[in-house]
Amino acid sequence: MKTAPATLIQWDDTITSMVIILSGPPGSGKSTVGEALALKFPQSASFSTDTIRQFIKGGNIAPWEVGEKAEKQMKLGDDIVQDIMKRYINSEYIVILDGIYGDEDIEKYKNLFGEVRGFLLLPSLDVLKERDSSREESKRVPHRIEPLHEHFSSKQHQLFETIDNSNQTVAETVDSIWKKLR
Repeated sequence: MKTAPATLIQWDDTITSMVIILSGPPGSGKSTVGEALALKFPQSASFSTDTIRQFIKGGNIAPWEVGEKAEKQMKLGDDIVQDIMKRYINSEYIVILDGIYGDEDIEKYKNLFGEVRGFLLLPSLDVLKERDSSREESKRVPHRIEPLHEHFSSKQHQLFETIDNSNQTVAETVDSIWKKLR
């Protein structure tokens, strides 16, 4: 994504905890935007479900794999994410979580944590491919981009606000989300 300095905007201090979920295909800017968005709040934590899943070194199974072991590992990762979120929320932090999520996840997190907002970052397929090719080789996932772009593009997302950030800087995407939160 293009980078530019974020503009600081005053947050409503009466809101002391909230979960913001950033979803989208690989290369959509979820982690980069999440980190920049977190800096706009007085107390916030931003992390990626990928980071939690990558703690497993021996026996790590890719999130797109299927089978009993893969399901157990995904559940373990989800349980750890929920534990982390709970601790931050109980300490009155805004939690920004990025990963590949759907409406059912927003519902689940609303039931667990209350105030949850979801944003789907969905740049064009060409932009996703370009961003992926600029990553270091070990982090590239070209085989996942097209299917996930198709998955997110072909569905109605009732609980996510979709943002086409193809031509936006990180700061512009953050400001777009910020305005929708207010």
